[in-house]
Amino acid sequence: MIITDKAQIKVAELKESNNLRLSGSDELECYELIESDLKLPADVTFARSSVAYLSDGTQVAANTPRFEQGRFGKAIMVEEGTENIGSPASLFDDSWTLANGASTILDTYTRKYTFTSTSFGAFAYKNFTLTVGIIYTWSAEVKGEGNTIGKQVHLQCNAENAFGTPVTLTSKWQRVTLTFTATNTARAVGFIGIPVDAFAVGDVVYIRNFQWEQKHYATSFTDGTRAAETPEVPTEGVLNPQEGTVECWVYFPPSGRWSVAGQAPTIFWAGSNSTGVSVNQIYADIVDQGTLRLVIYDSSNAYKLIQTTSAITSGWHYLAYKWDGTGPLAICVDGVKQSTTTVDMGAGVCSSVERFTLGFNGYDNARQINSLIDDLRISNRARTDAEILAAYQSGQPLLVDEWTTYKLDFDNKILDFDNKIRITTQGQIICNELIEI
Repeated sequence: MIITDKAQIKVAELKESNNLRLSGSDELECYELIESDLKLPADVTFARSSVAYLSDGTQVAANTPRFEQGRFGKAIMVEEGTENIGSPASLFDDSWTLANGASTILDTYTRKYTFTSTSFGAFAYKNFTLTVGIIYTWSAEVKGEGNTIGKQVHLQCNAENAFGTPVTLTSKWQRVTLTFTATNTARAVGFIGIPVDAFAVGDVVYIRNFQWEQKHYATSFTDGTRAAETPEVPTEGVLNPQEGTVECWVYFPPSGRWSVAGQAPTIFWAGSNSTGVSVNQIYADIVDQGTLRLVIYDSSNAYKLIQTTSAITSGWHYLAYKWDGTGPLAICVDGVKQSTTTVDMGAGVCSSVERFTLGFNGYDNARQINSLIDDLRISNRARTDAEILAAYQSGQPLLVDEWTTYKLDFDNKILDFDNKIRITTQGQIICNELIEI
């Protein structure tokens, strides 16, 4: 990628440094897009009309993206909106039954529970008012200390025969969840030790960020209502609807929204500025409890799609989606082209797009991925299978080359070449004065 200059550069020799070098024709070349110090380039828009919280409990202001540990450096979190219909600040107050011990308030949302007896496994529970037929999810974060490291707890509702996946306590916070459909208007949900006699007098369990949602799955903690997150990338000169490749790393948790039949969380979407318009769309989503899909609509509303035949496993995965006007669509996972099923309703190519959304579907401004996305690269041609495999096998972030039209790695990068070269908010490099080397 050639970066234009706004001042002359006289250089005898410039060694490659920080992904920059001087070409034989004295043009400054950049091997990857170096972002400004705005975390996201200025031409990416992001909205979330409420505050939100990182996994470490740090509050993030409204309309500010959340960055968590990614595949390379940081990744952006994209989640749907939710309401915590519980009261996280009241965890272990008088409405809770503390069966085998007592709690100590550490801060607004954090409690320390100390066992004073071990008569049975349920050490804290509460009776909740429910609506029959509604699916609810409870969640909280737990950690141990000293003798409780290595012991297990889970959330449980005996009356519904519902048992959350056990969590083995460590010194770090971990999420414990429970989901079930209410068959009665009142049920007790509790924190349970495994086995029932696992804990001894004096054992300590820390619990924080209690959440109760009317959902099939747990989302990240909020102390009230969290709005949906909607990052968007510009399309002018970025996405070639007739031929292109979109690559990124996506984190798939052990269980998530894609584990629910009928849900379709989105990895990326491109289409019209007007919501609800189905013509001229390109999108990638997750369907049928973990399979990946790529769909293209043309200007006549005909479409073609491919869908992987195997569900994706948990963990970080490098996904590459490619299309062109003559060849078939393709989905690659960790550098390998996937076996797919095909539906072709006579569609041609997508002729134009006006909007590109990341981690949610712009058709209805919904279907957030509820996970992390890292190292996004958009290219103006369908990259070869060999290129995609090599990118994965490199073990490095994706590079920028002459076919790259956009790159986001979500890390905070600042270029300062002796205070003579700076980055604009658009990600361009500008020479502020004559540089002689």
